[in-house]
Amino acid sequence: PPGLPGDLDRFLRGAVALPEWTDHRRLADAVRFNEKRGNYLGIIYGFASGMMSTVIPREARAVYFSKGGSDMKKRISKTAKLGYDVGSRNAYAPDGEMAITAVKTRLVHAAVRRLLPQSPHWEHVREPGEIRPISQADIMVTWHSLPTTVMRNLRSWNVPIDPAESEGFLHSWQVTAHMLGVSDEYIPATWDTAESQARQVLDPVLAPTPEGLKLADMLLDLGFHL
Repeated sequence: PPGLPGDLDRFLRGAVALPEWTDHRRLADAVRFNEKRGNYLGIIYGFASGMMSTVIPREARAVYFSKGGSDMKKRISKTAKLGYDVGSRNAYAPDGEMAITAVKTRLVHAAVRRLLPQSPHWEHVREPGEIRPISQADIMVTWHSLPTTVMRNLRSWNVPIDPAESEGFLHSWQVTAHMLGVSDEYIPATWDTAESQARQVLDPVLAPTPEGLKLADMLLDLGFHL
């Protein structure tokens, strides 16, 4: 929109640009994967990834103490918007919405990093040495709760997966990580690398917190009323 500060305008124009390594053929493969396995994706995103977010301590605290974050109905709708856009047919095409959705998410993350540490609650709940929430490492932990968790479940259920479509699905989330501000060096290049990284950064941190328990109750309560 017009009237933005110059530095923000310049940032936004650069931030919506896809990485130079984007492979549109692989993104097309991701579309086929999403169309063929959409029902599975909906179940896993909702019941595995969604509930997992409440036992990722840093994520749960950042969500719970962010203004509006503990309104789980709105939180789910915003998260679902990103999940829907990354799986859409024209996600990163010129007429798609994913680049804009990713950059909007990135701006919200920036606001939380800036404002949450000013909250009187933050000093009492942050981990030792944790200065600001939603680091690149935090984003990658959440990233693994989504595509890596999807692939883990599909494999455990012995769901047939076309190799090209599997690689395309991974690529769509690689591009998404880049668009969310993660440095390319931290983005897994293969599913094997993703699995190895998840065992290092996701699996060991999963644990209940008072905030996570409250968020889980909200999710379950919301599910009962849908």
